Amino acid sequence: MTIKIEWRALNVPLGVRNSQEEFLEREIFLLCITPKHQSFQGRSFLAEAAPLPNYGQKADNRELVLAAYQELLDRYLAFLEDLLLLPAKQALEELRLLEKLRPLSRAAQCSIEAALLSAIAFKHRTTRQDLLRQFFQTKPEKISGPPFDKACRLVSTQAELQEASALGVNHFKLKLLGPQQEQRQSLKELMKSRPDAYYRIDANSCLKATELKELANELQDFRIEFWEDPLAESPGTSDQEQAQLFLPLALDEPLAHLEPQAKQIKPYDASFLIIKPMVQGSIHRMRSWSQVADQLDQRLVLSHFLDGPLSRSYANDLHCSLPKTLSPPGLGDHKGSKALLESSLEAVASAWGKDLETYLREGP
Repeated sequence: MTIKIEWRALNVPLGVRNSQEEFLEREIFLLCITPKHQSFQGRSFLAEAAPLPNYGQKADNRELVLAAYQELLDRYLAFLEDLLLLPAKQALEELRLLEKLRPLSRAAQCSIEAALLSAIAFKHRTTRQDLLRQFFQTKPEKISGPPFDKACRLVSTQAELQEASALGVNHFKLKLLGPQQEQRQSLKELMKSRPDAYYRIDANSCLKATELKELANELQDFRIEFWEDPLAESPGTSDQEQAQLFLPLALDEPLAHLEPQAKQIKPYDASFLIIKPMVQGSIHRMRSWSQVADQLDQRLVLSHFLDGPLSRSYANDLHCSLPKTLSPPGLGDHKGSKALLESSLEAVASAWGKDLETYLREGP
């Protein structure tokens, strides 16, 4: 097996944005795995190695990071080659061993698993989604959210909301940028333009419990699916106000530091857990979160970390495979995986200065 890792800039509109801007260029570390065994027919399998600092802005240390990743991956070539030759079910279970290969970051582990899953799916003539559904033991009647082109959208202006509405979008994510009255009024005015829509409000941990209760009362006539990380306080530190909120809360940022255990999640009184593959790392860890959510009667929201197209394609496969998940902004149903994959390949081919047809024929 050979593993090649290179820095590439994807100079295409990726449709990735935060509350401030859309990112039209994405710098990534591109991971390319080429197994030697004949069953893989000389194919290469790609993944993004990790999200870079500052969400794609130029990183001064990228060459050092790239060299460190390459050295680390070369060390595990034999292990990874052997893993690919195992039966599919066993191979996915053995991916757990990647957690013991230090100092792999969770983001690096996630990207390696994505490439390996593509290779395993190719070897067994199936898809990553089918492999993941078997791994997560997802039932066929799983809820997968709205269609891809009508999935939840992150909007911050009236124009963006109206544009998405014209496409049939009925679910929106809104950012509350601060507790000030003008920020709260701006949020309310935006929601007034679509009073029939469903909203997810990301408050970026900027509210006290009393402020959240006041704002929730002001917005009680709107359909709010959940409040994402609204509170500045940790559980139990606001005179027990949190326990009296009776609001649908979603947990995002704290999950990077918590273990997938019910006892660690219960104090947050959350109804939704937002899972980001690049933050969580392995499919085993994500399966554990799914089991916790089932135990506590919670729903999962499989999201992304302002990722480039390859990571978003993988995130969409996970979203379509994990049970009890809602569509996050930028992802949708199974049709979305094909659309994301096509845009991914076009972007990667462009990074090597090739058209898509030439890239598929010759590789990187």
